[in-house]
Amino acid sequence: MTDLPETQNRARSAGRGWQIGIGVVALALTGLWLALTPGGLLGKADAIGYAVCHRIDLRSFHLGERALPLCARCTGMYLGALVSGFYYQLRRPRAAGYPPRAILMALGLCTAVWALDGLNSFATA
Repeated sequence: MTDLPETQNRARSAGRGWQIGIGVVALALTGLWLALTPGGLLGKADAIGYAVCHRIDLRSFHLGERALPLCARCTGMYLGALVSGFYYQLRRPRAAGYPPRAILMALGLCTAVWALDGLNSFATA
């Protein structure tokens, strides 16, 4: 068996150091987030929902008296994006390359409209 050159060994150790450092920082941030957000599963879900949704009570689904973390519109948008991503992975797991430029432009336009809609929700809420 041949030994790796010294430069490759150093590069691997430096890469491993970065991975460990990023893991430690991620664990620390997760611990802070868990400590500083409201208690319980619904409290954590509310903290995430508040970051990505306008959460107007009138437009939200409710469980009894409690509004769910996402409004009906955001639930549909995020669930649709998640389901379509899973569908794409199951249907074409080995597709390679990018779609044609026209399709990329259409997707970019839809994404831009979605982002503007989200910004508009926060601006008028």
